[in-house]
Amino acid sequence: MKMTAFLLLFSLTLGGVSAQEEVEEKKQPTFEVLHLALASDDFEKRNAAGQAIWLHGEEALDFLHKLESDSDPELAVRAARIRYKIRCGILPDTPPEIVEILEGYQGADAVAKERIAKQLKEGGHYEYILRLYSLEENEDIKMILRKMVNDSIPNLIQKFIAEDNMSEVGKLLRFANDFDGLIRYASFLQLQGELDEEISRLKEFEDLDSISRYLSCLRVKGDLPLLKKEATRLGDLKLAALAALLMGDPIPLHEERLASGELEVAQQILMKLLIARLKGDQEGESKKAASLVKIATESIDPSERYFARMGLYTAGLTEEAGEVASKGGFNESYEYLVFLDQDEKVPALLGINNFTITNRWLKEQMAALTGELLQENDEGEVMTRLRTVCFFYENRGDYQTVSRLLSGMLDVHRASGKEEIIDLCVYYLSAFPRGSLAAVAREVNKFKLHFGELIQAHGENLGRSSLLWLWNESKEIDPDLTTLETLSLLNAYVGAGTLSFEEFQKWNEILLNKVKEAEPDERYRLAARLQNLWAGFGPASAIHELFEIPEYGEKRFVASSWYASRLGRYEEALALLESADPESYLNTSGSILYRKGLLLQKNGQPEAAEETFMKAQLYGGGVSNFCFFNARYQNSYGQEEECYNELVKCILRSSKEFRYLPNAMRLLLDRAVSLKKWKQASALAGSYHLYDETQNSGGLLLKAYEYHYTHGLALLEEGKKDEAIAVLEKSHAMIPASGSLADYFFPALREYGLDALHDRLCQETLALMRRKIEVFPTDHSAKNTFAWIASRANRNLSEAEEMITLALKDDPLSPALMDTYAEVKFAQGDRKTAVEWSKRAVEYDIEDDAIRGQLRRFKSGAFPQP
Repeated sequence: MKMTAFLLLFSLTLGGVSAQEEVEEKKQPTFEVLHLALASDDFEKRNAAGQAIWLHGEEALDFLHKLESDSDPELAVRAARIRYKIRCGILPDTPPEIVEILEGYQGADAVAKERIAKQLKEGGHYEYILRLYSLEENEDIKMILRKMVNDSIPNLIQKFIAEDNMSEVGKLLRFANDFDGLIRYASFLQLQGELDEEISRLKEFEDLDSISRYLSCLRVKGDLPLLKKEATRLGDLKLAALAALLMGDPIPLHEERLASGELEVAQQILMKLLIARLKGDQEGESKKAASLVKIATESIDPSERYFARMGLYTAGLTEEAGEVASKGGFNESYEYLVFLDQDEKVPALLGINNFTITNRWLKEQMAALTGELLQENDEGEVMTRLRTVCFFYENRGDYQTVSRLLSGMLDVHRASGKEEIIDLCVYYLSAFPRGSLAAVAREVNKFKLHFGELIQAHGENLGRSSLLWLWNESKEIDPDLTTLETLSLLNAYVGAGTLSFEEFQKWNEILLNKVKEAEPDERYRLAARLQNLWAGFGPASAIHELFEIPEYGEKRFVASSWYASRLGRYEEALALLESADPESYLNTSGSILYRKGLLLQKNGQPEAAEETFMKAQLYGGGVSNFCFFNARYQNSYGQEEECYNELVKCILRSSKEFRYLPNAMRLLLDRAVSLKKWKQASALAGSYHLYDETQNSGGLLLKAYEYHYTHGLALLEEGKKDEAIAVLEKSHAMIPASGSLADYFFPALREYGLDALHDRLCQETLALMRRKIEVFPTDHSAKNTFAWIASRANRNLSEAEEMITLALKDDPLSPALMDTYAEVKFAQGDRKTAVEWSKRAVEYDIEDDAIRGQLRRFKSGAFPQP
């Protein structure tokens, strides 16, 4: 490559020895001497002086800066030229191609500058973009350059961390001014022990940049009272409200939301209702509830009616919600009855007498459906109602009834000349995975629906490309499988529970052995197929084995270690991570390093764990995303207090763009409950809906229940027993037959000595469940709920065992049912059987931290109190 003009300027050599070597061999002149030489009239002296100054690099910057103000204009220009080159990164060891790019920047127009910056970014030369930013005067260009570096800082600092060059890390992080960049810088200062000093320094400044940095530092420090005070003083009311919420006071958050101007009228009324409730203003609460009912029943605006109706569920006003539902349409009434556990009333709403679908009723419905289809109305009232009937009976475990309905609907569609039978069958297999099997098998056998096309479409719909592979494999492994048996096999792998436990285990073993025995060039392809299949539903131990094949490369260490740790094999999990290539990304990923630190803790290596945590914090940057996944790992290992604290960090360091904020709030609420932080739990439960974009009446009602029962327990801890009991009774009435009552509600009542209240409410709930099972004897979900509630309440244990045994006969592959059986046995004092069944539940729901927490409790926890 040609030598650039700038390098030519300093190319003078003496006697065949380079200037660099000459400077190294001789005593270097002082800057005062070089000053005089640079001002000389002798070109060779000036040139040699310039070369010598340039070789000093950044050490010469202050000296050159002074020369730029010299009264000699030529000297000032020479100094400015050298200083510019050094500042933009043209140094003795700068690659020539980079020098050429940088030289083109000075004097370029805005378009060319942006192009040059992009060229540097594409080459990963972010340090030079940073230098150009410090030289740039055009604010628009500065903004472009800053964003380029902000986006790249996490990757850019990795090199300096690896070199233990914390000075350069600090320089880079000081440059960042986006939200996460400021958090990274504050987190870095905390690790260096310099955060408090920076907080004291920044507090004195009033410019916007300093305020942003100051509040970011306070977010990282995590002193909630101080953060609330300073955020209020500086006008960041959202941040102040967030700090208050984490301290157990949700009122500022509701008030901030109310003042934001972002809420619909009905939502504003809801906020005022919640504030009135929190302040004990019963009259104000009643008035706002009446306003919501009025809007929900009388407003001509559909969206206002919707928001008002959802507001009633959010506030836990079930009677008012029932009043609105009775005046609404079919969907509102159905939703209300299902979520309030009033299943017995649903058949009448659906037009079904005595809970039974008769041939006459079916014939009438099919005739009505035929009429709709003839009018080209594929989504009419009849179709909607029939699908609702199918959903209802599928969830009640009456698969025979669902099959009759679906067969009739398919007959009507076929007779109408529609060409969407495959699409309908795919939808049915997904929506009604048990009830659809016989109806779809009938289409294949009797009406010659192409089975291969059906399976391919079904797999694509579920994102399970391996279903078609499994279908082809099953024909080879067992050519005698019927269509119905094949569909049952396929849907077992999407969690439909359509095989016996033993049969499913047999197929898993066959498929895993097929992968292991394949030729090396074929093994990875088959492993990927099986991995995709098991992504729907599969045994954790077998998946762990699958990831051990060498063809998975470096990522097998991460995946296999993850499964090993979740299976409780901590020594093996650590060994797997330590087996990875030291140069791989595993040693620069903050989250993976944090996992490694937890495994070191589990394996009795606390000093190595602390060192790894420190390294993880450096690479992870302490941002919200990093904290969230750390909290999940802690939760996975049963470190509840640590998980809670890490989630508080996560939430304090979150921007509005942080996509996991609802998940973090949900997990924080769960940990607050399990740690009995009732004040914080009630505040979170009363505000959680503000962060959750997915809202339906059932979910909102559950949140209202969580608020009320945690608030009741907080009152109990304050010594307000009568008030607490009234709130607890109200919370029970919101979900009188829900399994959620068993999670914490009934155990807490016993723990706080409210035995009489516990027994009365428990027996009310069990009576409701018995009635539901009497009306819908095939409802294995109701049997599971009965057993779960009874076992957690430590009452009616023989009846609970009978119920869960029946449920498991119908759905032997359900981890939830396995876990309930383990809970029943544990309540009966049979630790061995409880652990055995809990291991089975973990095997088939390795992702569920709650189920894995159950296993830890069954292994070593105390038996439930009477």
